[in-house]
Amino acid sequence: MSTFSFGDVEFLKLYTNFSDIEMQFIASFLKRFSNLKFLAIPRSSWNDCRSFPQSNVSTSYWESQNLEFVPHLKIVEISLSPGNALELVKYFIKNGEMKYLFVPFSEKLWSSDELIGMIQDLKKDKATARPVVVFKQETLIRSS
Repeated sequence: MSTFSFGDVEFLKLYTNFSDIEMQFIASFLKRFSNLKFLAIPRSSWNDCRSFPQSNVSTSYWESQNLEFVPHLKIVEISLSPGNALELVKYFIKNGEMKYLFVPFSEKLWSSDELIGMIQDLKKDKATARPVVVFKQETLIRSS
């Protein structure tokens, strides 16, 4: 069985709800990319991600995936959702050399105290030469 490689791809945007099964798919899919410079993983807007099973796929799980592209990343944007997304953000902070990490969040999913706690937790994982981490509130556009 042959495997596909996307070594020439430098930009990738995936929409997800960060459920457990999606995390396994995303890890397997990302292994096919070796040269990504920009990765965006926004939360899918078609459904509320709180209704999907989340178990906090650990940072060690992501480290075990040996994702080749991580040292090449320059910019990462990952929506901050409860559970799995937070561990992926921690993995990129710990292992990546990117310049910017954008973390959109929704006040609908987080209380102020939870958000402050997560920001402090992420700052602990961030070394001095690590990325500029920018938190921004998501603007949800609803169609009528």
